[in-house]
Amino acid sequence: IEKDSFIIHQGLIFQSAQRLPHSSILYKLNSAASATWLSIPANQARFATNLRSNTTIKDRSYHILIKNIPMSYNPSLLHANSIIKSNGRLQSGTITKEKWIKPIARHKPNQRTAHTIITLKTREGANQIL
Repeated sequence: IEKDSFIIHQGLIFQSAQRLPHSSILYKLNSAASATWLSIPANQARFATNLRSNTTIKDRSYHILIKNIPMSYNPSLLHANSIIKSNGRLQSGTITKEKWIKPIARHKPNQRTAHTIITLKTREGANQIL
């Protein structure tokens, strides 16, 4: 479907909208194809212009807590993420963020392990790591 020289995914249907804390709204789409269409930055921008001026669209993310990681591991290094990707057989771009739960400045001097949170784009990626 085309409207104002803008191509809209045919069959795009918003099935529900749920108000979340902090004035967020979670939209549920009818298909993966619709979600893929909306994940394109140009389509997100066009969609957001029809809503409030401060609207941002965020992809759904999946968080995994990993306990007792050696302190020698550095989650902020790209190399560390590539090790997880190869060991977990993940596609490139699946891991969006990784950080220590407690900031390094608050770790004890003789601490050997800590917990980290990994944020992934897909449920399948999260399940592969688990």
